[in-house]
Amino acid sequence: MPRLDSITKTCAQCHQPYHPFPANWTASRFCSRACYRLHRRATSPVERFSRCVQRDDPTKCWRWTGSYDVYGYGVFSLNHRWVHAHRLAWIFAHGPLPPEVFVCHVCDNRQCVNLNHLFVGSSADNMRDAAQKGRVRHGIDHHRAKLNPDAVREIRTSSESSRALASRFNVCTQVICGVRRRAQWRHVT
Repeated sequence: MPRLDSITKTCAQCHQPYHPFPANWTASRFCSRACYRLHRRATSPVERFSRCVQRDDPTKCWRWTGSYDVYGYGVFSLNHRWVHAHRLAWIFAHGPLPPEVFVCHVCDNRQCVNLNHLFVGSSADNMRDAAQKGRVRHGIDHHRAKLNPDAVREIRTSSESSRALASRFNVCTQVICGVRRRAQWRHVT
């Protein structure tokens, strides 16, 4: 590895040579914060956005290479707010969207920002799409399920109180009431 004091880079804004700070010498592109801010102001959000998109074939997914949220969706800083990258791709192409409108993926790839793989819909449309593709887990397949089909059948035929059943199955009384009303575990007969 070369000595840090011997490394000279050229600032992406003012094009002057500089010696990067040792802690971030590989990532640094600017000689100062002032040059970084000037560069950010001079570059349009669409330009900054497109630098974070890895475009390949128009029929394949275009991978977001910028920042991600905890769920794996790409995020982009716009006017000091984080916006999902796939939503912003749609907004840049088609104009603003109301907050209650979702931008959904046809390809189920959270990193994809290809407009051909995105569609607009409501929360119900998004959940319907997920259910049709088998991405919604319910019943015993759900990671937080405490009941199983046999327990559900027992709850529905039992004459015990909801409180007693809730204590026995280690769930709350609302779950027992939901099972009895068939609002939960509808698929179990």
